[in-house]
Amino acid sequence: MARPQFPPIKIDQYKIVPYGVVGFGIIFWDFDESSLLKTNGITVSMDPAFGMKFGGGVDFFVTENLAIFREGSFIWSDADATVAGRGAVASATVDTDTWLIGGGIKYVF
Repeated sequence: MARPQFPPIKIDQYKIVPYGVVGFGIIFWDFDESSLLKTNGITVSMDPAFGMKFGGGVDFFVTENLAIFREGSFIWSDADATVAGRGAVASATVDTDTWLIGGGIKYVF
């Protein structure tokens, strides 16, 4: 018995593909203290922090492999910060939650 042949699915010129993002990882902080802090001998350091990311976006394909995308996500994290200077040291847990909104161009292989 012959296997039925189906025509290939025709992709429109433009295709919109929504997607969701879930992730987790370690955030490494890298920043410079202001000149005012440095002048007064005060240093600030933050330990790496565990973070979780939730978000979503939309790919707008202009060709079969090239897409313009827009994405938004929220990262939940807390970091331990230490401030030292003039013989005193203080530390606290800092709520570093943040929103990320961006976009760009993707090439899908």
